[in-house]
Amino acid sequence: MSEPIFRIIESVDEAKEIWDRLSPHKTIDDEWAFRYTFIRDLPYKIHFIVAYEADQPVAFLPLQLNNREGLQPPYAPTDIDFLEFFGGDDTDDNGILQKETNKSREEAILKQVKSPCILAPLASETLGGRAAELYTSKYVLPLAGYKNYEEYIEVMWQGSSRKKLRQQMRGLYNKYTIEIINNNYNDLDRLFDLNIKRFGDSSSLSTPRRRQIFRNLSELYSVEMISIRVDGKVESVSYGINYKQTYIGMNAGTNTDIQDLGKLLVLLQIGRAIQLGCTAYDGGKGSGVWKEEFKFNKIPQYLLRLP
Repeated sequence: MSEPIFRIIESVDEAKEIWDRLSPHKTIDDEWAFRYTFIRDLPYKIHFIVAYEADQPVAFLPLQLNNREGLQPPYAPTDIDFLEFFGGDDTDDNGILQKETNKSREEAILKQVKSPCILAPLASETLGGRAAELYTSKYVLPLAGYKNYEEYIEVMWQGSSRKKLRQQMRGLYNKYTIEIINNNYNDLDRLFDLNIKRFGDSSSLSTPRRRQIFRNLSELYSVEMISIRVDGKVESVSYGINYKQTYIGMNAGTNTDIQDLGKLLVLLQIGRAIQLGCTAYDGGKGSGVWKEEFKFNKIPQYLLRLP
């Protein structure tokens, strides 16, 4: 077999064609449209490092040049532009995409990286034979076998914690008039407001550009929203995507002055995901305390700095 030839692809159209040919298309992170939504309004340049054999693309490292405009990931340097995965920190389980695993080809692709580059979140603690560092964790809750969220509570919660959770939910319904509304997309602005009220400037939704991403995603995917009215006012809203039997929790906003309302929203999302036939709830990265409390599996994500 001849040695591969490497090219840097900066054309969006050409990069998309290669992506569509070599992506496994198993999860939402495997889809060009999902990733591109996060950068299409940013002045980032595509930088795909593609390996060709017999004039055909066989593997590639999908990167973008981050010029530090827009929401920045925790790993971003403050003084230089840098290469990162296409789609940035809004994606998970990244790596080199190839038709078949070839470690020597992976290392050869990594050697083509000549500029400062941060590869995260990586699916594996090694890439091309290089050891990566632990970056963070994503959280996934298996849902197969449950008929509703009550069954999930019965199986996954034990003893006093299960009793307490049920008491908290009864307490909410006893104290307030609770109404659940599915897919009232007009409540998206209310989600934004609640999230920003809670997190202030640290909210990822604090800029118009970031909020527009969620509007754009709703035009591309099957978006599931749950709104909770408390005594007639919307006080909690979730936004998720139903994709290939996985419910992806994207964001939420809750009035934290109402005790345990956020827990009810989580349970309703679990119940809705089960109703939709989803086998998993992908809770994404961060906010590990509540995700571990709700029995999500913790899946490590890694980081590799190059060159």
